[in-house]
Amino acid sequence: MVTKTKKSILIVDDEMAVRESLRMILKPHYEVFTAADGHEALECVRNQKIDLITLDLKMPGLSGIDVLREVKKLRDDVEVIIITAYGTATNAGESIYFGAGDFIIKPFDVFDINTKVKKSLDRQSKNLEIKKLIRQIRGILPAKEKKKDEKLLILFKDLCAMLETGEFSYPAGIQELMNFQLRRPHPPGAENQQSVNEKH
Repeated sequence: MVTKTKKSILIVDDEMAVRESLRMILKPHYEVFTAADGHEALECVRNQKIDLITLDLKMPGLSGIDVLREVKKLRDDVEVIIITAYGTATNAGESIYFGAGDFIIKPFDVFDINTKVKKSLDRQSKNLEIKKLIRQIRGILPAKEKKKDEKLLILFKDLCAMLETGEFSYPAGIQELMNFQLRRPHPPGAENQQSVNEKH
């Protein structure tokens, strides 16, 4: 039987009581790491395979936004949930702009934490599947053989199905899709012929 690896979560908060509360909520389902400040958090991200971070905004030294920006430079696929007592529209907008996937106001409850963590990790899995499909499609784009054309069609249909039903975050999934264009190879001379037609 194959053992399913637990997802890893990093809790970042300067208050020990908050770190311990979140650790107790999440530990039964996930591998949990904790950090008391931004520098400790970034060191953990560099050395561990972290899937999701719960991140406080107001901390001594590096702020939550500073940590968020650095985390996304190191690993843009890491999901980040901001958990803060300073829940203003400005804070929420800035957090989402720099790549946070969700925003929770303190005091939090167990149901809200578990629900939003699961939702974020599900979104991350969708992102990774989408990026995998895009890499597969790119790998066979130059193919002209009939069998490979059929394979391309199947992959493209799978990708469309995921886009219709799945949620994905920015930038991990969306940016890949914005940059991806499915282009069939033009027959030799097609571009020259188009230029001639445009002149007429």
